[in-house]
Amino acid sequence: MKEALKHLGAEGGRIVVLIDDVDRLNKAELFSLLRLVRTVADLPYVTLVIAMDDERVRKVLEKAVFEGYGQSYLDKIVQVALHVPLPGREAMTAELVAELEATFQKMGVPLPKNLTPSEFRIQRVALDLLASTIRTPRDLARYMNGLRTLLLAGENPDVDQTDAALIEALHIFHPDIYDRVRRHKDFLTERSDDELDIGFDISRERGKAERIKAARSKELDLIIHGGDLTLGPKAERLVRGLLDSLFGDVTNPMAHGHSSAYAAERKIRSPKYFDNYFRYAKPIGAVTRSEVDAFVKQVLYYAQQGFIEGITKTMNAALANQEDLATEQLIEDLGFRLKDVEPDLMEKIGEGIITASNQLPPDITIGLLTVVLDAATHAGLLHIGNWTSEKAKEQVHKLLRAAIHSRQLSTVQIHGLLENQPGRWLREDELLPLAAAWIQRVDEELLKEDPLEKQHIAEWLYVFRFTQKMITALDKDSPTSSSMLQAHLIDYVNRRPERIPQVLYLAAQSESDGIPRLLSPRYSRENTLAWLKSVFGDYSQLRPALEAFRKGMFEAGDYAQLLKDFEDFL
Repeated sequence: MKEALKHLGAEGGRIVVLIDDVDRLNKAELFSLLRLVRTVADLPYVTLVIAMDDERVRKVLEKAVFEGYGQSYLDKIVQVALHVPLPGREAMTAELVAELEATFQKMGVPLPKNLTPSEFRIQRVALDLLASTIRTPRDLARYMNGLRTLLLAGENPDVDQTDAALIEALHIFHPDIYDRVRRHKDFLTERSDDELDIGFDISRERGKAERIKAARSKELDLIIHGGDLTLGPKAERLVRGLLDSLFGDVTNPMAHGHSSAYAAERKIRSPKYFDNYFRYAKPIGAVTRSEVDAFVKQVLYYAQQGFIEGITKTMNAALANQEDLATEQLIEDLGFRLKDVEPDLMEKIGEGIITASNQLPPDITIGLLTVVLDAATHAGLLHIGNWTSEKAKEQVHKLLRAAIHSRQLSTVQIHGLLENQPGRWLREDELLPLAAAWIQRVDEELLKEDPLEKQHIAEWLYVFRFTQKMITALDKDSPTSSSMLQAHLIDYVNRRPERIPQVLYLAAQSESDGIPRLLSPRYSRENTLAWLKSVFGDYSQLRPALEAFRKGMFEAGDYAQLLKDFEDFL
């Protein structure tokens, strides 16, 4: 061998062996290769060019001193060390930005602003974190392969692009921390009721807040270190920076943020979308942010054109036959995106929702009305664009009045909009302009329809009481008096005698066993008399309905005791 090599050398020849990726070998493979290198290193006219990360190889050797190796072992083999300098930070950042831009372009989205070079440091925090983590071309190649797998390998995972870029940095360079992040969803995205209560009285419970902060800091340390304190100071600062950009200050019990905004933007700190960053596809039955954007864009376009029918068709097409998860997403995201919409467009969208109620399930219509009412109130309070508090209240009145007149919505559902959210949109006294329309709606139901056919009496009870309250508030201006409402209620029961056990529930009291009664040792006959008169006025006019009920062989069901009590009372 040596003679042949000398002959080759005499003729000006030389054998050059290139060995790459040495630092990627495991311990056994590395030792085997180094022994081979040492065996042939003294052969004439043979040059071995070994490409490796010197620091990583020396770390492996350092842990093998007792096996005859150690850091100095490498110096015995390498005769001439040529250290390739790391690329400058600016060059690496430029290459990173170019790769990110190309990847997002394949997704059909622009490069996010906070991943774009900017002279303002606050606008490039995310980019600076990535640039500090990705130091070599190899780092960049590994990172981009991982990010492309997350974003492009399967279905659209429906994630925020910046958050995806940051969490993938943890995945590639700190996989153990990434795994602990994945397993601590609740800690990173939510706060307990006990912690949220701190925000309402921080001065009184400062000590409690400090204890919670200390406990959460300890939990965060466990996520970062996992019991291993070998993470260097610089690496720890970068990891904490990544986690802070992704989840905010998780040690602060009051820093729980705006969940609707996080959800609409598909941020990782939203508990609804956290899992998307680890599954490489959106959940079954969900809609992506791009689908939501297309839906909202279409709604706004028709609103700008004043084309109510177009809004209605868009609502029906998007929501009529969706999975529950997709419906919830579309409604929630629509509400978030409506917060900057001008009053005239908001009014058109509200009209479109009311018109669409003919084909949409009532609970979806109520959900849509709720987010529009929230958006209008929010815009009015903050005076966004042309909004004022007065304009917001005007819009709320118009939309609630339209809901009252919509026959697709039950009085129980509308009552939920009017009274179950006190102060959310209107104060109680601000409901009075709607009172007359409401009273007429309930009164007409009693006269012409069967309101208890599809509505549970336990819920309709609140409709009736609210109507009585509105009649009292309007007094002489009420379209129906209390006595007239009572008479219409009795007429309804005589017309539909099978409803008498249910209607008696309006005057019932519940026992400890949960069975509604009119008569019991707990209540005097005077109490029962007062309750019956407050609901029915002349309750004796219910006799025909009672007789018809018995003759008709109707079933009293859960209200049998009420019927028996009423017969005993009569």
